[in-house]
Amino acid sequence: MVTNDIRIAILGGEGMLGTDLARTCIQHGFDVSVFDLPEFDITDSQQLKQAVDTARIVINCAAYTNVDGAESEADLAYKVNAEAVGHLGAIAKELDKWILHISTDFVFDGRLDRPYVETDPPNPISTYGRTKLAGEQLLIKSGCRYCIIRVEWTYGSAGNNFVAKIIQRAKTNKTLKVVDDQVGSPTATIEIAKM
Repeated sequence: MVTNDIRIAILGGEGMLGTDLARTCIQHGFDVSVFDLPEFDITDSQQLKQAVDTARIVINCAAYTNVDGAESEADLAYKVNAEAVGHLGAIAKELDKWILHISTDFVFDGRLDRPYVETDPPNPISTYGRTKLAGEQLLIKSGCRYCIIRVEWTYGSAGNNFVAKIIQRAKTNKTLKVVDDQVGSPTATIEIAKM
């Protein structure tokens, strides 16, 4: 039941994080509209403007998230993670909307021996990281009202993720082979949604 007059649009609202965000916002009485593939394409400026126009706050969870795939589909990753986010910012500026943009720790190179803070200079080493950083920069350049949240190693019930893969392999007694040169903090999408 809607008990709050703030309307929220969630782009990528049927993905792993978007699902938990939508559920949490609805539980708190917000009027929520969810936009996702295949009906909604963030790279379609007309659809994007219509989605932004439905709400006061837009949460952008839509992204090209296949880190390895971005290396071979760099143009598509850039179109989704950067260009579309720039268009989102321009539309939000024009319509006076707030944007909460979900980004990633991949904007950093992972070489520090301590946790990153928001003032650390970005230095992405993958196509995925470069496209996400470009999206952040275009959003900032748009002049809209925004907040960027960089999340890492997300896992949740509504998507394919590292934690789910490890649990599944452990259940099937398959040998676990994982890289040992990465450090991160697995973060439950439900915990992100509660912020």
